[in-house]
Amino acid sequence: MLIALFHAITDLGDSAVTCATVVVAAVVFLFYKQKRAALAIIVAFVFTAVLIILGKIILYSRCGDAPNTLFDLKSPSGHSAISVAVYGTLTIMIASSQSGKRRIIPYLLSIPFITLIVASRVVLGAHSVSDVVVGSSIGLISCLSVWGVFLKGEVTRCPWVPFSVVSLIVLGVLYGTHFPAEALIDWVAQYIRLHIRSCSA
Repeated sequence: MLIALFHAITDLGDSAVTCATVVVAAVVFLFYKQKRAALAIIVAFVFTAVLIILGKIILYSRCGDAPNTLFDLKSPSGHSAISVAVYGTLTIMIASSQSGKRRIIPYLLSIPFITLIVASRVVLGAHSVSDVVVGSSIGLISCLSVWGVFLKGEVTRCPWVPFSVVSLIVLGVLYGTHFPAEALIDWVAQYIRLHIRSCSA
């Protein structure tokens, strides 16, 4: 029962769901003329994805039967990174639209939500603790960078109730769908491993 629950939670961090969330958010922000917010959520997703892909390729492309890396780091968790970056950036946006003590409410709701997604990767055996720590750190760096460049001092105005309804509809349609991102990264890493000079010697 508990494992089934964690499977359900981890799906919320899958690239199929997070990518759709980014698209919905960007469209809604653009509709309400919030161009900086739309750009911020897109950059948070793309920047994090690029860093994770590079990290995975570097680790996957080790030549021969290389031993485990320091602290059992094998592959930074994409679920963790993207979840922290996307849901974290949305949290900052929602908080900026609130006033007074109400600003803390989005953080009180999102931090446990994101933590559960991150923890699910370890519970399900998909990643080590080091993998999710590195992945989450990448996502946090991306989130804070986007905040500093696009959102600092900005008040994101968006009808959050309609946005939430649309997001839930999209989630209902895509929930359980999985993008073959890991398989694609594996293929690229194996290609690099076979063709770089140091591995072909």
